Amino acid sequence: MKGDFQMSDTNETTEMDETTEATEAAKVPTELERVMDIVSDAKRREMADDDIIVILIQGGYPFAKAGRLFTKACQELGFSMSYKERTETAEQIIKEMGVELSDWATVEALAEHLTEQIEQTNVKQALAAIRKYAKNYEIELPKAPKKSRGDGAPRGFRAAMFDWMIENPNATEKGFGDYMVANEKNEAMTKRFWRMFEVAKKMARNIEPADEATE
Repeated sequence: MKGDFQMSDTNETTEMDETTEATEAAKVPTELERVMDIVSDAKRREMADDDIIVILIQGGYPFAKAGRLFTKACQELGFSMSYKERTETAEQIIKEMGVELSDWATVEALAEHLTEQIEQTNVKQALAAIRKYAKNYEIELPKAPKKSRGDGAPRGFRAAMFDWMIENPNATEKGFGDYMVANEKNEAMTKRFWRMFEVAKKMARNIEPADEATE
């Protein structure tokens, strides 16, 4: 009798331990949830999207992954629309307008119009939606005129700069300035990204290291 009672008590203790462990495990935030917390806090501070991505990179996420997680977190938090939602809305607007995309100036004007009509949409996203619409309806879009050198920084520089920041987390303002000068960047851009770099380093200290196993 006594032995039976002890066995029952042991079983109940084991079940309680398993329940406690399961509850504790359930409280551990997922990678996306951690990023959502960071993005939510940064948005409340009215930080720019690029600055938030740098914070994630400083927290240990590779450049491409940081961008994907940022995009997903913004969608989950309601800060941005999904690609599907934006393209469907754009398609409806373009159909109602009945516009003929005969030249690039018309395409650009339509893109600007879409940014005004669709929340959380920039010109780049609007152009992507227009291209999707054209593909769906087999419309040949006019090509954009080629940009001459000096129209803007090379598309790949920002990614290269983020890589440099990761490789040089303890860089001084002078060291960063030398890097920017070597890449022919002006003083205004250097100051802007240095401030972003400093903020990223401070906030990165509060981010748990990214789990490389999730790569």
